[in-house]
Amino acid sequence: MSASWSPFPGGRRAAPALLISLLFHGALLAVLPDWRLEPKPEERLLQAFVVDTPAPPPPPDFQVPPPVVEVPPPVFAPPPPPPEPVVQPRPKPRPEPAPRPKPRPRPEPAPQPAPEPPPPVAPEPAPAAPPVEPVVAPPPPPPPPPPPRPDPRLLERYGDALSQRFASEQSYPRLAAMRGWEGEVLLRLTIARTGGLRSVQVLRSSGHEVLDKHAIALVEGSGQLPKPPKGFDDEDLEITVPVRYRLRSG
Repeated sequence: MSASWSPFPGGRRAAPALLISLLFHGALLAVLPDWRLEPKPEERLLQAFVVDTPAPPPPPDFQVPPPVVEVPPPVFAPPPPPPEPVVQPRPKPRPEPAPRPKPRPRPEPAPQPAPEPPPPVAPEPAPAAPPVEPVVAPPPPPPPPPPPRPDPRLLERYGDALSQRFASEQSYPRLAAMRGWEGEVLLRLTIARTGGLRSVQVLRSSGHEVLDKHAIALVEGSGQLPKPPKGFDDEDLEITVPVRYRLRSG
């Protein structure tokens, strides 16, 4: 038996498989006709350029006012209508009671005649009053005799004694002596019954205030004064006493 050569390995058993593979690839090419191998993209180099751009123009001087937003006036809802008054039902009038019959007036009794007044009785005469004897007032007592008038010479001597006492205690004011002032101060003294000085006042000035004040201070600083003379010691005694200021020559 002679041997035959075949281009397919396996001989006749491999032919069907090869045929199926060819049919599959042919169908695939028919379905994807646009499929092809795209060429590799070219590599591009990135180039950078520095471009001087001009500065933006400055903003305008004026400012655009903001838009005015108009606010619509408020719309007030009308007030609700007042509630209708509730009408209270009027109470039913009560039935008035039937009027009672008025009692019949009783007949007035007939007026009786007034009794006759008794005859007037004459009053008895009053007894005569006894005669009134006039009352004679006793005569008033005689006025007391006036007190004996004190001897005015006693008062004069008392005033001289006071003047001599003030003169013995007197010192001439220095200012009046330097200026050569002289004069007489007439003083009114009120002296108690015990000899105490009640008050002193200038009755007539000497013409110099320094001498007047010195005379008052002289009397007030004299202490207890002599008691007033008899007849003048019933109450406070007012007496006028002069105080003289004379400069000695030489």
